[in-house]
Formats: sequence, C-alpha cells, structure tokens
Amino acid sequence: MSLVVANAGRAVLAALLVFTAATLRGDERSRERTVALVVEARDAEALCRKAGCRPETFLSRLRALGVCGLAVRPEPLSRLVAARKVVRFSEEEVSRLRSTGVAAPGAPLTPGALFVKDEAVLARIAAAAGAQGVRLEQSRFGRMGVLELPAGVEVSALSAGFDPWWTEAASEAGLVPVYRVSGSPDLRLALGADGPGAALLDAAPDALEPEARAGLEGAMGGRRMWAAAGRSGGESSFGGDRVLASAEVRSDVPLDAFLRLVAGRGPSLVVVGLDPQAGPDAAVAALRRLSRGLRAEGTSPAWPSGLFESRRLGKPERAARLLAGFAAAVLFPLLAMRQGLAAARWASRASFLPEASPIREAALGMGVAAACACAGGLVVRALCSGIGVGFGPPPWFSAASAALAGAGFIALWLPDEESWGGLRRGDRALLLRLFAAAAASGFVLFPPDAVRAWAFGLGPLASLRPAWWWAPARWAEMLVGYPALFVGFCRYAETLAAVSGRRTGARDPRAWLFAGLAAPLGLSGALLNARIPLGSVLVHSTHCLAAGAALGALVYLAAGIRGRNQAGS
Repeated sequence: MSLVVANAGRAVLAALLVFTAATLRGDERSRERTVALVVEARDAEALCRKAGCRPETFLSRLRALGVCGLAVRPEPLSRLVAARKVVRFSEEEVSRLRSTGVAAPGAPLTPGALFVKDEAVLARIAAAAGAQGVRLEQSRFGRMGVLELPAGVEVSALSAGFDPWWTEAASEAGLVPVYRVSGSPDLRLALGADGPGAALLDAAPDALEPEARAGLEGAMGGRRMWAAAGRSGGESSFGGDRVLASAEVRSDVPLDAFLRLVAGRGPSLVVVGLDPQAGPDAAVAALRRLSRGLRAEGTSPAWPSGLFESRRLGKPERAARLLAGFAAAVLFPLLAMRQGLAAARWASRASFLPEASPIREAALGMGVAAACACAGGLVVRALCSGIGVGFGPPPWFSAASAALAGAGFIALWLPDEESWGGLRRGDRALLLRLFAAAAASGFVLFPPDAVRAWAFGLGPLASLRPAWWWAPARWAEMLVGYPALFVGFCRYAETLAAVSGRRTGARDPRAWLFAGLAAPLGLSGALLNARIPLGSVLVHSTHCLAAGAALGALVYLAAGIRGRNQAGS
C-alpha cells in the first residue's frame, strides 16, 4: 500500500498523458479543417459586365479554384422598377392615359400599382411581399399582371427577394447559394428556395421571429441548409446544431493576415469581396492565392460535412474539464521551469564540455523546460477538446496566465516566511519588483493594438514571408520568453558555479526566469488553437525555440562583453 501511495503522483501523471495521447489522436483524425470561400453575386455581376464575359463561365472558373458558394442579397423592389422590369404609373400618368384613350375607362389603372409582364417576376414579387407580411391585390390588364399596394406602403420599403437567376446559375456551376439574411422575411424566402443552401445571418439569431427560427432549425437538422453568423464572434449553437462563424475580407488581403484570421478567429465561412475594377483574371489570381494558402496550412476550401462532430459533453464533465484545464495551464509551466532548473543543475555537475559552461546548462535547461511545457500544453488541449474551445486561447486563459504570473513571482521572490515579512513591512525593493512584475505581465498578456500588429518587427516579416503568418501572434514567446529563459538559465548556472567556488561574481537570475514564463505560457496558448494542425503548431514551436535561444545567446554574450568592458575601464 505504501508503494502505491508513494507512486500515486507518477500514476496520475501517466494516466493523464495516456488520456492526452488518446484524445489528441482521435481529435486529429476526426476534426474537420475546412473553410468555405464565398464570393458576392454583385461583385461577380460587376466583373462580368465590365469584362463582357458570361457569368456562367466565370462561376465555373470560381468553382474550379475552390470557391464554395455565391452570396446573394435581397433586391429592393425599386431596383426592378428602375430596370423597367416592373412598370409603375403615377396619378398624373394614369390621368393622361385615360384622357388620351390609350386606356379604357374601366381599365385597372390604379395610381401607384405595379404592372408586371414577366410571370416569374410577378410570382417573385408576390412571394417577397407575402414574406414581409404585405398583402398585394392582384388583377390582370391584358397580358400584364397588376399588383396594387396597400395604402401607406411605399415601393422603397419593399424587397423583391433574391434574384432567382443568380441562385440557379450558382447551383448549375456547383456553388451553394448563400442567402444574406437581415431579418425574418429574408429567412422565409431563403427557406422556400429549392436545393441546398446557406443562410448568412447578418441579424442576430435572437432577433428572428420564432416561426422563422423553427424553420431554420428544421432545415439545419435535415442537412438541407447551413447557417452562419455574419457578425457574431465565433461558432455557437442554434437549435442543437452548429452555426458557423464567418468573416469578410477583400481579395487583395495579405496572405499572412488571411491565414491569421482563419486560424485565430476560426471562421468556417469567409466572404471574399472582389474588386470589380481589377477584372476577372485578377480576381481569379487573388482567389487562387488564398485557396493555395489554405491548402498549404492543412485546411481545405470546402463546406463542413458535419460528419465528425464531437461528442456533446454534459455540464458536470464540461466544468470538470475546464477546471482541470485551468489547473494544468498554471501548474505545468511551473513544473517546466522546475525541471529546467533541475536539468541545469545536473549539467553544472557534469564533466562534459566544461569550457561551454554556462551555455551547456542553458541549452539543456531550455530543452527540458520546453519539452515539459509542450507536454503541459498538449494536456490542456486534450482537456479542452469538445467543450467549445478550439480557435485560440479561451477567455479563462487570461486568468490562468495571471495566476501563473502570481505563482511565479511568489516562487522566485517570496519562497519563505522571511520574504513575506519583508513584503508586510513594505520593503521598497520588494514592492518595486512586485510593481515591475505586474506591469510586465500586463503588457505581455494585454499588449496595445499597435504592439499586437507590429509585434516588434514580426508583423512586417510575416508580410514578406507569408509562411511565417503565425509569428506575430507568438511575439512574446519568441522575443521575450525564450531569450529571457536562456539568459536566466545562464545566470543560474553562474550562481551554481559561484556556490561551488568555481567562479565569482554571479548575478541574480530571478528577473530573467520570471520573464521566461512567457515561453511556456505562449506555447500553451498556441496549442489551444485547434484550427491549426497539431504538427504545424509543433513545427512553429521549434522555430520559436530556435529563434529565441539564438536571440538569448546574443543578449547574454552582449551583456558579458559590456560587463567586461565596464570592469576594464
């Protein structure tokens, strides 16, 4: 029994690692990484009109590039009147027609009535008016249908619904019609359309009428329609089914910014706005660039099939996983630092490459710390799998980061009762360290927008090298955490050498080690982004480690040279 108790911690850790491996393996095999690229029908119409090409041919080219849908918007009825598809006579025009004998005295020429010759347009206007709750009186005048508006209803206030020509052309080209829905009337028209489609909700789902919501839920449950939130922050649940997150970009968006958008916010539908002045060939080239960038990062330009939805977790299991994920996000970085310091101590006692000290201690300590932090990040990713987390650090991760910073400060500067007594007595030096640590933590956790965009030069670098699109989001890990960790381990090795009498003049490593907590923290945050394949995150992390170690070595050597110059002077 005593043997079991003594190894309980190792057994729990082993069980946690087995759970992590099994969960991540299943998650990587089943998770869909797809983004549906959608273009606006009005942009395609403008491009084809300018270039004189057939819209059907242009839509077929878009489908071959990986474009998945065509977004159509409701047309105002006034546009059909302006295009003379619908004729509307004013009171003065009606009087002139009757007085000249063009129209018989009994002809149904009511001022303001709509005269429609095309039966398809007539049915379209009647259906759109019915969806808006407007009842139109219908009659005939020769070969024309007559629609009489109710008193007080203006043409400018009515919608003519979606253009059926574009929805049919999209379906024939293999594209899914995406209906831009700004209210319940638009949603009713979208639900009444034939074939599969998607509803892009520009209005909040809660603003829809219950009857329209119920229709959308039925269409989603029958896999006849996708739903995407146009202005919501991320994916959510609607009637038990998933509402896709969406985003809108221009076709000339830099590739690194586009990939950061897809990986960071995790939209499953992206509306790409085309430039009508650029021409069809430029639009095709821009879409090809975005599609190839997605495929290079392991994401397919396609609609989500919904065949691999994760198991729904109950509230107790969700709460338990979140609590365990929070604890792991705090404890594993501390464990990584502890194991890194232990590895540095072991290296300081070893006899190999003594002339490389303290670089060898720092290199080994960083490697062990990074490996432990990576294991902790994988545990957090596995614990948070299937609970709505997966497109970047969740809101509670900021609280976990703050808790980690507090625990790190306590471990470094308040390890015993005497140091706590100094804090209670108002030790000025200790209070200054506390203030500096809090300010540095706040800057790293909540950087200004300018710092977040520029990322100390990593933003422009990503613009020049789109393959480094992920680097600006990990600036703290690459430019602060790993360099500080390297310098901190070097100074820790100097302290060990001074204690053993091998050298003199050791410097305090605690400030550098505290700043080094940004490295495991950033690694855990990156691993929480399930939109990026796990293998890609690990490759990015090795790049961060190598670049940070090189920068840390330069900082340490520069500080040593400066110190020797000051001593010599």
